[in-house]
Amino acid sequence: MAREPVLASSIASGTRLLLKELRHWDDVRRLVLLRERGAQSWIDGPISGSWALLERHAAIMSALLECRGEAVTREVGRARLREALRSGHLASIFRSWARSYASLTFVRVVPHAWTAATRHCGRMQFVSSSERSVGFVLLGAPASVREAVAWHRFLEGYGEGILDVAGLSGTVRVATRSDGEGAIDVVFTS
Repeated sequence: MAREPVLASSIASGTRLLLKELRHWDDVRRLVLLRERGAQSWIDGPISGSWALLERHAAIMSALLECRGEAVTREVGRARLREALRSGHLASIFRSWARSYASLTFVRVVPHAWTAATRHCGRMQFVSSSERSVGFVLLGAPASVREAVAWHRFLEGYGEGILDVAGLSGTVRVATRSDGEGAIDVVFTS
């Protein structure tokens, strides 16, 4: 996994467990096995090491989107954030920052969380803020990250979970730019 996009194994394995708890796993698993040659070798096994291949997580998210739709995919992301705050590798950081920032300012933790949770997926940086929104851009994201639309929906839900933690209601949008530069815009709006 030299320079392949990866994410923290705790996120990938936690998402699988959540899909099982929510009773989505069997349909998602079945679709991944139909679509992905060689998926049998990894879909049921434990994720070893600290990092999981993003392409495998993205395949699971794509199957979830197809089986259950956008609303469920987003809700799974939101539920995964709630679970991560209870016991995930970012739990203590998020809880500490949430106590310190009780507003949209809290969303500025996103680039730090991205850096802690991914490798070789691009660099996220703050670009703008207003009274009702905060914007970031993901630069240098490989094609597999830019094209993982189902994962983008999951991340939107995850981001909306961050808004929940900040005591805000709102939406998150993740969209790959069509300008050929390959950047991804991430906008939190309350």
